[in-house]
Amino acid sequence: MKKITQLAMTAIMLLSSAFSVSAYDFAAGDGSSSNPYQVASRADLEGIKDFITSGDAGATSRGKYFIQISDIDMSEGLWTPIGTSSSAPFCGNYNGNGYKISDIAMDRTPGTSSTTVTYNGLFGCIGAGAVIENVVLDGGIISVTNDAEHLGGSYVGSIAGYIYNITSGNTIIRNCSSTATIVNNSLATVYCGGIAGYVRCGTTGVDGSEILISNCYYNGTITATESTTTSSTSFSVSGIAAFPYVYTSASGPLTIEKCFAAGDIYTGSANTSARVGGISGRVYENTTAGANPLNIRNNVAAQENIESAGTAHRVYASHNSGGIIDVADNYGYADMLVKGATETSDDATSSRGLDKTLAELQTQATYEALGWDFTNIWQMEAGDFPTLRDPKGNSGIPVIVADNDVIVAKRYYNLQGMEITPETTGIRIVKNIHASGRISASKELILKK
Repeated sequence: MKKITQLAMTAIMLLSSAFSVSAYDFAAGDGSSSNPYQVASRADLEGIKDFITSGDAGATSRGKYFIQISDIDMSEGLWTPIGTSSSAPFCGNYNGNGYKISDIAMDRTPGTSSTTVTYNGLFGCIGAGAVIENVVLDGGIISVTNDAEHLGGSYVGSIAGYIYNITSGNTIIRNCSSTATIVNNSLATVYCGGIAGYVRCGTTGVDGSEILISNCYYNGTITATESTTTSSTSFSVSGIAAFPYVYTSASGPLTIEKCFAAGDIYTGSANTSARVGGISGRVYENTTAGANPLNIRNNVAAQENIESAGTAHRVYASHNSGGIIDVADNYGYADMLVKGATETSDDATSSRGLDKTLAELQTQATYEALGWDFTNIWQMEAGDFPTLRDPKGNSGIPVIVADNDVIVAKRYYNLQGMEITPETTGIRIVKNIHASGRISASKELILKK
């Protein structure tokens, strides 16, 4: 009897191991907020995909934390996104920590007539609970093709192709930058943005879903052509978030704020239904009542050229009638060519944004008037556009401070960039605020008493 029991247990163990998913073995970290999995290589990035389980709606990755600890070269081999299905989105926390992900290369074309390549970017699909922050995509190309045999939608964003928040909880992309080139040739639905493609907030019967895209930077070329769709809601292209969509009055808010977009956008001469904008394309809020609007505010569109046969404007292309859209304090480059001509506007709440000259867009005070944080998040050199600071230490590039420039205040952060109290033990980053207003950074190790 004992021998039969042992044989049965052995069989159960073998069956269990055969059908279990073995998570990638990171060199350090346990996936908690205080000790994230450390990502140091392309293989580590690939390892995050082990936390994506088909059909689990993101449960496997939700509550898992990852932090990048070095620059990663992506030039060897093509990249497949993290999260390639809306039934299995990434719902964890990824902190790029200001390190570069260089030369990402994607050339996604369906392998068979029954498949499509819908979700495209560093992350293909992210869902409720996901936080993507401090990611730096340095160069590279993201190319996606869905031809006549593959008529599924094509959602492309260099950071995330599809933000799919249909459950209660927040989804956040913040402090991310990209200079990747994006090329999208698809014969059906196209949502193509410099940072995010399709941004869907909420669904029927669900309250409390929120999405925030904040302090993001895109400076690159976007080309989205070939689509033959005739629906104005199905072809949307922009520098930040292509198609932001609030589904019900119980959903939201969906907010795009304090983002910067430059470069060029081309959507070809064939599709008159295209909706193209420097920040967003088609903006859709599917309610006529409620307190959770779609917000586009404090953004700057600085593209040189937007070419399209459809509807195009400097900030966003169009929005549905009756929806609750809160548009405020957006700027547009005065010399931007939109469909071959410049636009003018003295209204910061319009789809064109308020006119700003090149000189004004290369002046820090222009952005400070919009509430941009140049102490912790943004930085700017004279005669140039703003860029995101290196978040390590939450102070950007340390400055050399004169001996008589005394420290008048200090703030403390852990290695994940979260502010902590002075009593917290362990390794911490100290941001020193000097009498002159300048900032310096130092590292301390505080032992338990």
